[in-house]
Amino acid sequence: MNKLVLAKEKPVISEQPKIKKKPRKDLILGLKIWAVGTLFLFLSGVSFATVFAYRASLGYEIARLKKEINALKIQNDALKMEIASIDNSKEIEKIALSRGMEKATDNVMYVAINLPEEKKETPKTEKSGNRLIALLTRVFNR
Repeated sequence: MNKLVLAKEKPVISEQPKIKKKPRKDLILGLKIWAVGTLFLFLSGVSFATVFAYRASLGYEIARLKKEINALKIQNDALKMEIASIDNSKEIEKIALSRGMEKATDNVMYVAINLPEEKKETPKTEKSGNRLIALLTRVFNR
């Protein structure tokens, strides 16, 4: 009992080389989109952090200036109170003496004098002369 099996012929299929360009193009396009998206997210994060830091620094600056304004208001009120307390001439005299000023004595004479006005000579221009000679003569005649 021998069985004989005849082999079937395989059909001859001319195999064409497979072109894998399309998957590679899709991969490159996907990588480009991923890179652009990542870059966009990175730059968005950096800009957000920059704006946040700038706003925080402005907040600190505003708080510092408000403190300075309050300190100046307090100092201004203190000066106004000091001015109100120095209402009479005796207080003014006492403060002036404490700062090293002296009280004028009764025998002080005030003299007003009129000083003569200085004459200003206008330089004469020489029409036909040499400017260098004119300058030298003005320098040496002084």
